[in-house]
Amino acid sequence: MLDHALALARKGWPVFPCRESGERAKAPYTEHGSKEATRGEAIIREWWEEHPDALIGAKVPRTLMAFDIDPRNGGSLDELVEVTGPLPVTLSVISGRNDGGTHLYFRRPPMDRLYRGRLPNGIDLLVNGYGIMPPSLHPATGDPYRWVPNAIATLPDRIITTLTPPPRRARVPGEKGNVVGLANTVANADPGTRNELLYWAARTAHEEGASDEDFETIVAAGLHSGLREHEVRRTVASARDMYGDQE
Repeated sequence: MLDHALALARKGWPVFPCRESGERAKAPYTEHGSKEATRGEAIIREWWEEHPDALIGAKVPRTLMAFDIDPRNGGSLDELVEVTGPLPVTLSVISGRNDGGTHLYFRRPPMDRLYRGRLPNGIDLLVNGYGIMPPSLHPATGDPYRWVPNAIATLPDRIITTLTPPPRRARVPGEKGNVVGLANTVANADPGTRNELLYWAARTAHEEGASDEDFETIVAAGLHSGLREHEVRRTVASARDMYGDQE
């Protein structure tokens, strides 16, 4: 695993070790998560000497983006293609869960923000996030993540249009807009729909130009619904990142 982590870092991917088993499987071993991702060989060697079987986590390089297909949330390549049209053949990673989960990596379009709002359920954008990389063994199956080793493709203009955000609505100072209604929907969500509704609410708030205070209102609603704080904040952060804002 160390050799593969080093090889990935040499290709420009900042890496870090992730837990290979247990309740927190796939979570970072590092104290500050993916923010500690590095290409520094000395640090990488120290990490994998301490955790030799650790999964390889890698932040998406700033020049790239990925479509994250998650079948457990209803995502599929067919659903994505229905929205985008045919996708160019590109570098991909197939999940060791063997359920069709895939990351499709492309050159990032020359835009400040990317928009995932037109994508179907179960399809997300990886821009500032991270993925588990081959040949890490999936905690649930013991099978390795696998490369589909194609050259990294550039998205055609028709797909870039799909990822172009709509104009942001101007906010009136002090206006709460629809945030209270969004928060109430999250707070009263039924089990099994809570995380999905939380993502929807945070995404909608971002589209409307919500403030940090507004997002804390939505976080509080997520906690009220019964979700754990780390899960709530991760989901809200993911929704805010749909525009591709850089850290």
